Amino acid sequence: MKVQSVLAATEEQSASMQEIASSSQELAEVSAGLQLAVVAAVIICIKMHVSFYSSAVGRWSIVIQL
Repeated sequence: MKVQSVLAATEEQSASMQEIASSSQELAEVSAGLQLAVVAAVIICIKMHVSFYSSAVGRWSIVIQL
């Protein structure tokens, strides 16, 4: 009986370890998705700033030409 209880305990432990591994893998996927979202947001912000500055420079050059 003692051997069976030890086997059952090790099976439970391995099952919980597998759950931990799968949850950590899910966390890694979520954090990778968050990193992609942050990178996309930064790129969009940079593009918006660049277009804003280029339009502002264009306005100033038009004003200077006038």
